[in-house]
Formats: sequence, C-alpha cells, structure tokens
Amino acid sequence: MARDVLGAFGFGELAAEKNISALSGGEKTRIALMRTVLSGANLLLLDEPTNHLDIVCIESLERSLLEYTGTLMVVSHDRSFLYNVCDRYLLIEREPRILVDRNDLERYLESQSEPERDARSKRPEGAQKRRIRRSLNNEAKRFNQWLQELEDETVRMESERKELQRRMAESADSYEKAAELAIEEKELCRRIEENYENMVVAEEKLSEIEKKLGEL
Repeated sequence: MARDVLGAFGFGELAAEKNISALSGGEKTRIALMRTVLSGANLLLLDEPTNHLDIVCIESLERSLLEYTGTLMVVSHDRSFLYNVCDRYLLIEREPRILVDRNDLERYLESQSEPERDARSKRPEGAQKRRIRRSLNNEAKRFNQWLQELEDETVRMESERKELQRRMAESADSYEKAAELAIEEKELCRRIEENYENMVVAEEKLSEIEKKLGEL
C-alpha cells in the first residue's frame, strides 16, 4: 500500500528508499502534499498544488482529491485542475464573486468584453503549454536523477563483483565457500544487468522527452 501511494506521487523504487533530507525541493513538496492528502483532516487548503508535479502525478492527485470527503479549498492558476476537482469557484478580479459551477464560470468568461474575452481565450493554450513544458522538465529531472543513481550503483556493484571474484579465486580449495560466493556473484550479476536495462529505459525516456520539448 505504501509503495503504491509513493509510486502514485512519482517516487519509484530508488527514490522511495531515500531519506527525506536527500530529496530535492520539488520532491519534498510532493511528500508534503501526499501526507496532507492522507492525513484524514476534514479541511485541506492547497496553494498551487500542481506546481511541481508532472501530468501523471497531477492525475493521481486529482483522483485522491475526488475521493476526499472533507472540505477542499484550492488556489491555482491551473484551470484544468480546478475544473476537475472543484464544484464552486471564487473569481477574484475587480469584484470577487462566487461562481456556482464550471458552466457558470464559462458563461461569465463568455460575457466579458470582446478584447478581454479574446485575451482569455488565448490563455488556456499558453497555460497548457507551460504546464506540459514544466511537467516534461520535471520528468526529465527525475529520469536524469534515476540514471545517475543507476550509474553510481552499477559502478559500486561492479567493484563488489571484482572483490567477489578475487575471494572466489582464494577459496578454490573450499567447495562450500566457493559455491556460496558464486551464488552471491550470480545475484550481483543479475542486479547489474537489470541496472543496465533500466539505464537504457531512462536514456530512451529522456530522448522522448527532449523530442516532445522540441515540438512545443
């Protein structure tokens, strides 16, 4: 259960093992958000909760908030997120006003003067692009970090493997000891191979993200 929740907020196998002190600012924000959602409080106040989340994490947050039974108050410029999780809107412009639902909000926007409405109509596309770009950049950071962790761990395991091979050579006269070390080496080789496969996955994903960013 805990692993599922961590995964939903973007913490994979390696990241889930980290100490809080080793997390980046964005990761600490996601941890705080996850703890808030799971706290059981009957009132949640969220200020721009999607700022450091990628699209997958935003969708996970939306699902969690839709299941939340308490009162939720959100401050956000992410209109899509607001549409998905809120059923009342407080619009703060010249005069604060409460809008009953999404249709009410859209009708209000349609009622604005032509220049203002035109300006508003251009915002969602720009905001959506910024959201996608921010999400892709955050995703790239995580994959770069994962790739670095895999590389560091692989270097360490390759060193351990050489040490095991040295000990196996020294234990040639002891069948039981040599067999025990051989089992350790086999498991280490499996983990090294798995790391290399994951490194390929990370590099391919980074290439895809770079391509998507270039198309924006």
